[in-house]
Amino acid sequence: MTLGLENEMEYTKSDGLILVSLFGADQGSGATLSGTIAYAEMLTQSVPSAAELSQAFTRFMRAGILGIDSGRYILTEDIRADLKTAFGKEGKWAELAGKAVTVLQARRDVPVNSEAVTLTEAEVAAAWDEFRKELACRI
Repeated sequence: MTLGLENEMEYTKSDGLILVSLFGADQGSGATLSGTIAYAEMLTQSVPSAAELSQAFTRFMRAGILGIDSGRYILTEDIRADLKTAFGKEGKWAELAGKAVTVLQARRDVPVNSEAVTLTEAEVAAAWDEFRKELACRI
């Protein structure tokens, strides 16, 4: 997926939801795709599309707030700190996506690279299935 730089930092509520999901799914060593999708589904009762995930991940990488290492999506410490401050101790999950967009917009990040993330619907479906299988093993 190639995004035009002119719309690079116009964040959407979907971007905010995915940022919250990345933040929630990170257990200290980055978030997996399946964990990110699971958090998004918990928040909205729907699985984000490959296009939504690709767009958000690409924007976050280009803004310099997301890295990918060994299949894990890693938020930088500065965006994590900004989110912790914005969310406070008693944030309602339903409000967090809007707060995340506010944080993203306030940062006024400019593109630092031209990297892109492209996920397919098959990859998203496989990650969702992986989470459901993990959940079934816990029950």
